[in-house]
Amino acid sequence: PPRRDPPRTPKTPSKPPPASLPPAAPSGGDRGTPSAESSPAPAGRGKLTISSIPKAQVIVDGKFIRNSPLYRFDVASGTRVITLIDPEGRRKTFSVQVPASGEVRRVWSFDEDRFISD
Repeated sequence: PPRRDPPRTPKTPSKPPPASLPPAAPSGGDRGTPSAESSPAPAGRGKLTISSIPKAQVIVDGKFIRNSPLYRFDVASGTRVITLIDPEGRRKTFSVQVPASGEVRRVWSFDEDRFISD
């Protein structure tokens, strides 16, 4: 019986591509990939204080945190997206720029349809 397996086993073309992959991996930079979304944002953490009238669910970056008020909640600095949902189902979505080691405070009035101060 003719041996067809030995001609198939020597595959030298498959060895050069793996040799070319390792140089590409260090140039990719593992540190740059995770922060690619927030690269313009300052490094560090900040605080969010969010309230609403009436009370509402507070969602930060798509994750439900708690019902308002949310007091000095620790977040990564940079742009955060906040969504408030009141008991009647009214929604308010807005973005805030959280500075490193700083705090952002917002109070939303669903009845007045605007941000109000304390």
